[in-house]
Amino acid sequence: MEFPRVDSKWWLANGDQHEGPFSVNEILARVAQSNLRHDQLACPVGGSKWKPLTEWDVFAETIDRSEHIPLPPPLPSQKPGNVPWNPTHLWYLGLLFSPLWLGILTALNSKRLEQKISVWAPVGLGCGWLVADILFDQFVLSSLIVSILLLGGFAFAFWYLLLEKQQEQFDSITETNKSPGSWLVPCLAGSPLALLQLVGLAVAFLPTSPRDVCSEFLAADSPHEAKQYTTLNMTPILRQFELLETLTKQLPESQEDENEIEYFQLTDEAEAAPDVGGYLVGYRSTMPDENGGAFTLNGYFHLLEVKGEWKIDSWIITHFNNQPLDNGPTSMLTFFKGITDEMQRQIDQKSSTAKGKSPLKRDYSIYNYGITPTNNSLSSAPVKQENSQPNPAPEDSKKKTETKRNNLPTLIVSLLQSIFGESGGRIVFILIIIGVLTYNWRNSHS
Repeated sequence: MEFPRVDSKWWLANGDQHEGPFSVNEILARVAQSNLRHDQLACPVGGSKWKPLTEWDVFAETIDRSEHIPLPPPLPSQKPGNVPWNPTHLWYLGLLFSPLWLGILTALNSKRLEQKISVWAPVGLGCGWLVADILFDQFVLSSLIVSILLLGGFAFAFWYLLLEKQQEQFDSITETNKSPGSWLVPCLAGSPLALLQLVGLAVAFLPTSPRDVCSEFLAADSPHEAKQYTTLNMTPILRQFELLETLTKQLPESQEDENEIEYFQLTDEAEAAPDVGGYLVGYRSTMPDENGGAFTLNGYFHLLEVKGEWKIDSWIITHFNNQPLDNGPTSMLTFFKGITDEMQRQIDQKSSTAKGKSPLKRDYSIYNYGITPTNNSLSSAPVKQENSQPNPAPEDSKKKTETKRNNLPTLIVSLLQSIFGESGGRIVFILIIIGVLTYNWRNSHS
């Protein structure tokens, strides 16, 4: 059944409903008053199709397309590329992507929030973390705990100094607009740093190789620090280290002698014989002699696996100046005991001689120290020894000197070291300095 066509009346769409019917003049009046858009769907009474007004001839001739209402522009807080990021989310991601990434993103976010601060403040703080992490790893203590403490300390500084203020401003700006900036580009830019962070954590939990254990043992700053890399069988040698430090302090002339430095270079490595077990890591040591020259010692460390970790169980000498010892492989304990006995003799003689008399020079001849084989020594040197000339200071050797300083910072460090240990005391002291500087900076800018 068909209805008669009435061109003077029109239905208008309103969502899923319809309004009307309206006459052509009524619809044109509403368009002129901006109550209807030019793309408003309309259908003639008796018709079967809905089309925009401009597609019906009766309206297309009257409606001027140039006067159509344009779409509204985006709000200022919604302009593409200028939307700020949520500072809280920035902080959490900074723990994964590193403070360096956090510093760069914090600087960009301050520009988007139109804060009147220098972009170099957050960038400099991020670079400061990188420098501190490298310095601690190379010169203070290479430790996962230290890296985590530095990461947490700098992350706290970022929030306390910069991100807390950004969060307040971000909340006030986004009260009506809950769409923060996109995280796609920042996350892609920070993903390499995040990968390095995760790899570093994974490597930190891997078991330390025997060679690395020997390197850490030789680089230890004190017998107490070296103890963690040895078994109880090495306790007598560590005690000789402690005695050597004590005697050295009683002989100021020995501290001023810059030539009295021991250099150790790790050479080859191999598994020990099945009947012995463990692992062998060879070394070559260069030491000064009484004539101003140098002599070399070659030998190996014997390591055992204790509770899943490699520990040094013995320290053996096999060669002197590239020649095998007459009395066979010998424990390093005998060598160091000879040195401490000689130093003690000098101290005793110095106290009984007339004032102003030159102290006796220490005799470094290895045969003056009564080196004899030990019962626990391996019968031969399984690790290959290379006949080479004495080397200058190897790359992995560590120069150890002591400087007496009677000032307030030294006293504070000494107190902290007595509580937290030698390396721990240094770390706590540096963290205190960072905290004081942060507090003063905050007060000066508040």
